[in-house]
Amino acid sequence: FSSAGGVAIDRATLSGDKISGKAAGTINPNGASDFSLDLASTGPSLPLALGSTESPIKLELQALSVKAAGQGTQPQLDISAVLPSVATKFSDVEGLTLALHSDAFDVKSRTGPVSGTVTANKIGLDNPTIAPLLAGKITAKVAGDLATDT
Repeated sequence: FSSAGGVAIDRATLSGDKISGKAAGTINPNGASDFSLDLASTGPSLPLALGSTESPIKLELQALSVKAAGQGTQPQLDISAVLPSVATKFSDVEGLTLALHSDAFDVKSRTGPVSGTVTANKIGLDNPTIAPLLAGKITAKVAGDLATDT
């Protein structure tokens, strides 16, 4: 395929000191897509640093799975992740798992319906008033639409 037509991957394998993974399938904005990507840390987790100096985000990634299947520019999309730790300037989350699904996610504009479940074993906040409200395991079911900022 061309960059305008899509990408086909027979089989790709990643193997390193801290991460392993595999990808296969087709992403075709002008036809059928059937793509999967699975990544896993080879140790307890893979440390990742995102954000900025003013607003850092530190992640520990254990596993990530992305699957896209369907016609055209709006395939069905499933994303799941296991993150043993997520830390920001004001909060620490332990044991984060998420599973997100969209029946028709517009890949180009990154918009569309999304539903799923997010679970955290522990949320630590730098706010003694709110922190007791978040004690223990928390599960949130989410449903909505991602839209562009206007």
